[in-house]
Amino acid sequence: MIIAIGVLISLAFNNESWVMQRLYAFYINLALFFGTSMFINLIVFFERADLILFQTLVSLMAFWVLYNYCKFKPRTHLIVPWFSVSLLVAVSQVILTRLDVDFAFAQLKWLAISILITLVIIRLMPLIFKMRYANLYGIITIILLFLPFISGETINGAMNWVKIGGHTFQPSEFAKLSYVIAIAIYLENYQTKNNKYELAKLLILTLVVLLTLTVQRDLGSASLYFCVVLVMFYVATGKVKEILCALILGAGAISILAPKITYIQSRIEAWINPWENLSTSGYQFAQGMFSMGTWGWLGSGLTNGMPTKVPYVTTDYIFVAIVEELGIVAGLSVVACYIIIAFWGLGVSINKPPTWHKYIILGYTTLIATQSILILGGIVQLLPLTGVTLPFVSYGGSSLLSLMINLGIVSMLSYPQTVPKKSPNFLNKFKKRKEEFGI
Repeated sequence: MIIAIGVLISLAFNNESWVMQRLYAFYINLALFFGTSMFINLIVFFERADLILFQTLVSLMAFWVLYNYCKFKPRTHLIVPWFSVSLLVAVSQVILTRLDVDFAFAQLKWLAISILITLVIIRLMPLIFKMRYANLYGIITIILLFLPFISGETINGAMNWVKIGGHTFQPSEFAKLSYVIAIAIYLENYQTKNNKYELAKLLILTLVVLLTLTVQRDLGSASLYFCVVLVMFYVATGKVKEILCALILGAGAISILAPKITYIQSRIEAWINPWENLSTSGYQFAQGMFSMGTWGWLGSGLTNGMPTKVPYVTTDYIFVAIVEELGIVAGLSVVACYIIIAFWGLGVSINKPPTWHKYIILGYTTLIATQSILILGGIVQLLPLTGVTLPFVSYGGSSLLSLMINLGIVSMLSYPQTVPKKSPNFLNKFKKRKEEFGI
């Protein structure tokens, strides 16, 4: 795992030749880590050997396909994001299998569905991106966020789920994608036309989104949307005063709402002083800290810990299980993957001209980076716990599908904006050969 991280970091610093020479070593190390870990799970949970063996073979085949796809130019620039994701997915499958084999198998099915849908969307991107209408994407965002009011279901205190045919999903996960596109177009229109009405539309859409999520008690998604729009707005306009005003207003809104809304108050109390609320709001945090602080750098060893005592360990707190059983080294490797993806996405965005494509890349990269910061910061008590998932690792189909589409779009937009010359067809070759022989 450490060797794999070293390979990814070297490519992140543009040392592509070094990486291409050692890409095979990265693939072998990834396969060895995953295969060995799944073999341990197979021995411990032998009664579920059929599912574990199937998961292992399918995942190893997927890693092999990714390796062969990325090693040929012009796809070498995709090594950084997709091999980082492959490492995160490998860790996710290992830990979820250890926690609950059925959850791990369900997550693998969602991964396959996410890849297929992402490939379809990538093929449709030229058609989708012809519809350069910010208001359209804004309306799509609002419709998605309003679905829970029509056929919603409350889970863990948040009314941000929709149930269709026995399956539940979070519309806010997919609304993020259309929201970023709408904001990107508004910002480009503002820059090219110097039309302040575009900023007014941006503000109205953002207020509607944040108010809707607050009513649905989805504090994590509201924080995520707020951070993303601030980053995009600052990069596009460079306006510092407006950003400071937004931060002050946000802090003021939280200070006003916290005493009146129970779930915000309990989250803040658990963050400020969890040890005084061990039996109530601080229980999850305390169990997580005990689990992470017990075994040290190398952890207890896979299946030797007790991560199931931590509430929501397959979703919000899956990072705790990683650190407890695979060690702090594995936890830092997971964090390094997010840092690598963030730097890669920001680098792609910086090298793009100031168009809406640039802001889409920036927004989608900020989504992944901010979501990682929010959940990891909540686990280690740097931030209040917001309940967002750990990208590409936590159990959850909606989040995984949204993130895969996110990274797929950024990957396609990362290609250089140069049209490759078409290779001459047979007739052109024949005419050229006739000219050479003077025929």
